[in-house]
Amino acid sequence: MFQTEFPEKMVRDLIRTRTKAVLATMMRNKDREPYASLTLSACDQQGRPLIFVSDIAEHTKNLRNHATASLLYEATEGRVDPLSGPRVSLQGVWEVVEDPSIKERFFRRHETARRYEQAHGFNLFRMTIQRAHLIAGFGLIHWFEGSKVLYSGIGMESIPHEENRILDHMNDDHPEALDLYANALLSEPGNGWKMIGIDPEGFDLRLHDKVIRLEFDSPVAHAEEAREKLVALIKQARAPFHPDREPSAVR
Repeated sequence: MFQTEFPEKMVRDLIRTRTKAVLATMMRNKDREPYASLTLSACDQQGRPLIFVSDIAEHTKNLRNHATASLLYEATEGRVDPLSGPRVSLQGVWEVVEDPSIKERFFRRHETARRYEQAHGFNLFRMTIQRAHLIAGFGLIHWFEGSKVLYSGIGMESIPHEENRILDHMNDDHPEALDLYANALLSEPGNGWKMIGIDPEGFDLRLHDKVIRLEFDSPVAHAEEAREKLVALIKQARAPFHPDREPSAVR
């Protein structure tokens, strides 16, 4: 469920919850013809998209020649009319990122990509969003400047640096809590859910190839505040269901 009353947040939710996207770059030929194909995707804590591609990929060759490209995210699965579902096209500039913690964010979401970490010629690219075009159904069409899409509120000075510690603690010491979040609060079955990312606005869980997200009721400023929210969500998951206590969930 995406929050259409806050369309900028809806764009960020699409980026955070989708595991793949369509990347369109411009070919290196003189006519710069467009070239689009499917790519795995993740994002940093602010919501800037990440891709992990080989130097021999056409996209990499194109981006090294012209760094501006477009990325399409969509959440139209299961709809009789796919065009009634939300999707966003991003326009922006790509650059290689060397930060190991950001690379780890990508690998936690896409474990199969980890095998390429030691391979020569694979690089993590991050997009600086310049513009975003959201279509979320009839009459819900918006253009945004890239800065309006990204999260830049409280917690950005602390949570990215504390993310690995929080994830290790939850995955090692509280695996039953993660299953409760998924089963009771997001109505997703299965055991063995892993927390793969946390940011000031919420956290991501993965089981096999399924990724889901649970939003906090308000952004957190630091790890202790995140702990308090996580404890409160456990209590909510164990309590009888009540509509007033339904969490904000994004799938």
